[in-house]
Parts: sequence; structure tokens; C-alpha cells
Amino acid sequence: MTSANRIISGFDALCSQRTIEIFTGGVLAIASLESFNIAFFAVSYCLLIGAYLEVFEWEGKFAHLTSVSCFALILLQMILNLALLTQTPGLVPLVFTVHFQEVLKMRILISKVCLVGLVLLMVLACPSQATTHVWITINPPSSQPTPSSTFTTYLNVSTWNGVVGALDVTVCYDPAVLHIINFSTPSDSPFYPNCFADTDSFTSGKTKIAGFQVTDREMWKTPVPLGIITWQVVGTGSETSETDITIKPNSVVDANWSRVKVMTYGQHISIFSEEVIFDIGSPFNPYPSIAGAHKGTITPNKTIIATKLYTYACEGTGGHTEYARIWNETWEAIATWEGYAGEWHNISFDKTVVLLAGETYFYEIRTGSYPQIHHTNALLTANGWINCTEFKDANGKVYYDLIPAIKLF
Repeated sequence: MTSANRIISGFDALCSQRTIEIFTGGVLAIASLESFNIAFFAVSYCLLIGAYLEVFEWEGKFAHLTSVSCFALILLQMILNLALLTQTPGLVPLVFTVHFQEVLKMRILISKVCLVGLVLLMVLACPSQATTHVWITINPPSSQPTPSSTFTTYLNVSTWNGVVGALDVTVCYDPAVLHIINFSTPSDSPFYPNCFADTDSFTSGKTKIAGFQVTDREMWKTPVPLGIITWQVVGTGSETSETDITIKPNSVVDANWSRVKVMTYGQHISIFSEEVIFDIGSPFNPYPSIAGAHKGTITPNKTIIATKLYTYACEGTGGHTEYARIWNETWEAIATWEGYAGEWHNISFDKTVVLLAGETYFYEIRTGSYPQIHHTNALLTANGWINCTEFKDANGKVYYDLIPAIKLF
């Protein structure tokens, strides 16, 4: 880490919420001694104890020394301050004298000095604690999971203000739905080849993964892959099975071997066990037919999974789809025609098309030659609705009631 980065990290620690709590608690404790206010006393030690629990939530560089010292000082300060606030000098006999006011002033001074020492000790412990923020995430599946299929997910590590030196996590999943069949670390990962998974637990529902790296000391600006998990879908279910993959952090430290603040984000996995296609079918009369650009919406009543689009051609013609795009506000899939070769009626999407039941999706389909066309602005199929919003033919004329005869499968 560069000198500038160290200064920034130190400043962040100084301005952190826990440091503010410590200073506020110390100031209120001193104020309670000045004003003999029991409310200030109660609030101040609530803040100090709360900050103490946060500071030593994880074991850091000064953990053993500062933890014991701070805990002892907080208890002693509470007893001393309570004695002073209630003006009972017999509880803490510091000096034997008959001049009570002088003794009280001396004890208040000693208590203030101890409070300052306690605050400084706790603040010194803060920079070595969770100043680095780490996110451990699982990426979405590489392909749509189906029964007996395999898919992969990346296990990534991200941080905006430091570097992860080592970590130990447990990946949790439902073994009745998913099994892990392989774990590997990409060769360009800083954790390569020092990342390991418990292969004996690949079918148990809880698999420990641990890794360390000693080569990268600069701040990570992009997510770093810890590994690639290959999953096997097991079991059977109804049309759709739902399951979650979660991450439990066991131990994570930065490049200086200090504990860090960890947040995890897993994945919700939907597994579709029944093949449902969206087939518009051939119209009773596909004529007149002409090539052009169709635009409209699809609203399925069942979840549709497709990788290809088939175009019904007029008999004796080469009617086909040259370009297709299906999308919503967050997702899109595109397919392009590769000419009159092989199964030229079909075009393949660049990703699996998953149309959820009850959701509305937009489509744009550009056809060539003479494809079959339904002469209506809306059509109900066995698995949902398809609507036409606009069709512009090859001559530039616009219609609002022509739907291409296609099949998503």
C-alpha cells in the first residue's frame, strides 16, 4: 500500500463511526464529572461499551493487549466515576484526609486523566480493525439451470480500500437440489494456486473454500476471482424449483493480516424442469406475405425457456428471420441469421431466453423472403399472448395488425 493510501486509510479510521462514539463517550464521561450529571454518565458508558464491542468484534494486531486493557479500564472508570458522582469517597480510598473537597477534586482529576488514556487506547486500536471493506459474491449462473444440467458460477472478492491477504468461507446450498462437482481457480487470479476447496463436502450442502495470496499488495480496483464453482442439478421437482446459494465468511484478513469488514451476496437459483415452448403456429391464411420489421410484446402465462427461434415460411419460399431481439428493462437476447445453410429456418440467441410467466417482454423481428404472417394485432397461444405494435414492410409501409409466425423453443 502506498504512503498516500496509508494516510487515507488512517484518516478514514479517525473519522469512522466507532472513533466518533469513543470520543463522544469520553467527552460525556468528563462532562458528567464536571456537572455530576448521572444521565451523562449512563450515556457515556453505553457509547464506550458499544464502541468496545465493535472494536474487538474481530481479532486484530493489538487485540490481546488492548482488549484486556480497555475492558479493565472501562470497568474501573465506571466504578470510580459512579463513586465520584454519588460523592461516596469511601468506595475508592485514594488519599487519607479530612478535607473531603480536596480529595474529591483530586479524584476527579485522576479520573479525567484515566478517561483520556482510555479514549486514546481505544482510538489507537481502531485503525488496525475493520478498516478494509470486503465483498464476497457469487455471480449469476453461466446458463439457465435445468434438471440434470451443469452450470458454473464465479466466486469473486471485491474491496474498495485495500487488499485481501487470506480468507476462509463456507458456500451453503441445498444438497437435495445442487451438488458441487468441481472447483478451480483461474491462473490469472492472485490466489492461484493457493486456493483450496473441501472436495469431501461437495455433496453435503456446506463446502469450505480457503485461499491466500502473497504477491498482490496494491489496492484492488476490480473484482478478483477466488474460483469457479461447477454445479450439478440433482433431484426432480415441479415446473420450477427455487433454491439459494449463500456464503458464510469464517475468517478474512487483509494483506497486513488484520481482520476486515465482510459482506456477502449469494444467488437465488431457479431450475425449470418442464420444457415449455412459445409456438404461434401457422395461420389459416398466411397471405399476403412480405418481409419487414415486426415490433410488439410477448406476455407468457407459463415460464418459457428458449435458445432458438423458428420461422414458419410460406410454402415453396425461403421465408426466414434475419434478426431477432427480445428484451425488457434489464435484459436482452439477440439472434442473427447465418444464411441458407443447415437448419436455416432456425436462428440461435446469444444467451438463453427466459420469459417469466405474467411478465411482458418486447420483441423486434426482421424477416426476409416470404414468412408466414398472422393478420391480427393480438394472438392468444396455449402459453400466452403476442401483440403487434408496428410492422414496417420492405417498402416502408407501416401496419399495426401483422404478427410473424414463429416458435421459441
